[in-house]
Amino acid sequence: MFLKLTIMKNTHIILVLTLTFFISCKNDTKSAGQNGSSTSQESINRSTLLLGTWKTSTFINEDQVKKVFKDDMEEGMSGEITLVDEYQFIKGNRFNQEGELTLTLKMGGQEVPLKFYAKQSGSWSLHDNTLVTVTEDAKVIAMDDLTRNVLASAPEFKEMLELEPTKGESVSLEIKALTETVLQVVDEDLSGLVLTYNKKYYFL
Repeated sequence: MFLKLTIMKNTHIILVLTLTFFISCKNDTKSAGQNGSSTSQESINRSTLLLGTWKTSTFINEDQVKKVFKDDMEEGMSGEITLVDEYQFIKGNRFNQEGELTLTLKMGGQEVPLKFYAKQSGSWSLHDNTLVTVTEDAKVIAMDDLTRNVLASAPEFKEMLELEPTKGESVSLEIKALTETVLQVVDEDLSGLVLTYNKKYYFL
């Protein structure tokens, strides 16, 4: 879930990638209304459904990548993203996450696959149809020599990737569907792309 990746232009063709593996959101407190009791029970049930290990394998094609990056990509450049991501939601509102992302940049008949591994841990909560995680610890690393060489050739690139998310930083995802086996969320950072996770294990 949920990875945010941004490409920005610099003086020449330097790309600055920001890779973030966390869901985030402001921690709002909901006031109890007339149906507070039923709403509270529904929230408990959904929280129980969320417990366990969820995994997704997602491919984001060139058209979707263009929507995500809009005008931030150089003219004539395109890209594709492959994401394999796994979340563990544990009782006590704790979560762990790890995954791999490959961004394949295409330009001038050449393809450059940049591969990253990321992991994080922190806390989670549900607010109506919004899933919230708060990052407490996170790490992003390059997975191969090509990616490391690209980072080395652009110091700005490396600096951005080595900055760990600030403790307490959060983002949110809208839940479209949540059952015993399927979790679907909308990632606004990916232009409203719907990500589908399948449950692997259930935690008691």
